[in-house]
Amino acid sequence: RLYGADFFTWLKKNYDSLDIVVRLAQDTGAVLMDGHGFDAPEWSVRVSLANLNADDYIAIGQRLSAMLADYAEVWKTEK
Repeated sequence: RLYGADFFTWLKKNYDSLDIVVRLAQDTGAVLMDGHGFDAPEWSVRVSLANLNADDYIAIGQRLSAMLADYAEVWKTEK
């Protein structure tokens, strides 16, 4: 929604939905699960609410947002 349908089409063509969770784990050590495996929408993630501090969830959200911005920058340069 943030970057529009054209961006999402490009993202799906060039990346796998697991790339985001793998990249997040590599960059931060935070391990999320692909939401699609839980009958959630494709390109969603699942976060455990059982074992982190509130600030950790804020940091995860900020990192996910920054990753999408990184992908969007690549998309914009390829347009």
